[in-house]
Amino acid sequence: MMNRCLYCYKPLSKEEYDFHPACCKKMFGDKNSPQLPYSENQLEDLAKEVIKSHTAVTGVQPKLSLHLSNGNESRKTKKFTI
Repeated sequence: MMNRCLYCYKPLSKEEYDFHPACCKKMFGDKNSPQLPYSENQLEDLAKEVIKSHTAVTGVQPKLSLHLSNGNESRKTKKFTI
């Protein structure tokens, strides 16, 4: 199965993962995509906490919001916050 870029959906080379460097730069402003400091299980637990903390409304699906912030001067990398 051929992997495809998540931005342009064109095929990726064997060395590329998720995005072409140019597509990653268009999307995130950097040739490297930001890394989430959470495991898949931790994200699931965080999502459950968000769902439990809100009132249920019929027909509405709760969402887990992610925010991409520029690093501060002491931290040059960008990060996601939940």
